[in-house]
Amino acid sequence: EISIVGLDLAKRVFQVHAAGSDGAVVLRRKLSRGQILAFFTELPKCIVAMEACATAHYWAREIGKFSHEVRLLPPAYVKPFVKRHKNDAADAEAIVEAALRPSMRFVVPKTESQQARSMIFRTRDLFVRQRTQLINALRAHLAEHGVIAPQGIANLALLSEIIEEGLLIQNPGISREDRAARVARALKEVGLDANVRDRYPHEFSGGQRQRIAIARAMVLNPRFVMLDEPTSALDMSVQAQVVDLLRDLQKRHKLAYLFISHDLKVVRALANSILVLRHGKVVEQGPSQEVFANPKTDYTKALLAAAFELETTPADAVAT
Repeated sequence: EISIVGLDLAKRVFQVHAAGSDGAVVLRRKLSRGQILAFFTELPKCIVAMEACATAHYWAREIGKFSHEVRLLPPAYVKPFVKRHKNDAADAEAIVEAALRPSMRFVVPKTESQQARSMIFRTRDLFVRQRTQLINALRAHLAEHGVIAPQGIANLALLSEIIEEGLLIQNPGISREDRAARVARALKEVGLDANVRDRYPHEFSGGQRQRIAIARAMVLNPRFVMLDEPTSALDMSVQAQVVDLLRDLQKRHKLAYLFISHDLKVVRALANSILVLRHGKVVEQGPSQEVFANPKTDYTKALLAAAFELETTPADAVAT
C-alpha cells in the first residue's frame, strides 16, 4: 500500500516515485501533465511530497483537494539525498527520502491570493531594475557628449514633472494647461521664477531645493503640511529665509504645520505648541513659550542647554 509519493515537477513529463510505509518502492512511473490529477484522484489518501520550486504551490493546492497531505520541501534540503546519475527518477526518489526525515522542515503552500501579492512585488522589483538599467545607459550615452547628470532618477526629471506629481495622483484627469498654471503659481509663491520649471534638480542650490520641496506641497492647496527637517544642512542666512517663507505661507493660506526638527532655534521661531520626544515617547509638551522658558524634565533642560547655552569643558564635554 502506498503511504508516500514523491513527485518531480516539470512542464510536460512528471516523474512519480511511490513507497510503502516501510520505505520499499511500490511504483515508479512517468506521467504527462494531463494525467497528474487523474492519477491522484484514484490514489488512496497518502503523503505527496514535492520540491518547493516553480508551479509547486499550484500543484499543492490541486492535489490537496483530494485529501492528500501535501509536503513542500526546499530544493536545497533534497539535494543531499540524490544518488548517482542524477535524473528525474532519482530526484523523485530523493524527495521521498527527504520527506520521511523526522527533522525535515517544510514550506507552507501559498494560496492564490498570496501568490498574486508576491507576483506584484516581484514584478515591481523587475520594473525598478529595468528602469535603473535604462537610466544608467542613458547617463553613459549623455556622458559621451559631455553631459554629466548626477545619479538618481530624480535628477533626470524636469522640475515641473516633480512638482506636478502630486497633482496627477490627486486628480489624474487634470489638463496639462491646468497643471502648468498651478506649477507656475506654486513656484511664484515660494519665490522662484516660473521659467525654472524646465530645469533639472541638480542645477539648484540647497536653499532653492528646499523652496522646491515646499512648492510640491503648495501646488496641492493644502491646509496641513508636515515639515520634516525643512531647514537641515542650510547655512544660517538661508535658514532664516526659509523660516520667513514658511511664516508668510502660513499667514496667507492659514496653514497648520507639523514641524519635526532637531534644530531648536528654528522650532522656537515657528512653533506654537511643542512635543518633546525621547525614544519614541512624549516626555514633555505644552505651549512653545512655556516649554522654552520653564522646561520641566531633565531631558528637555539638557536639550535647551545644548542648543542655546553650549559650553565646552577641558574634556570637550557639554556642560548643562
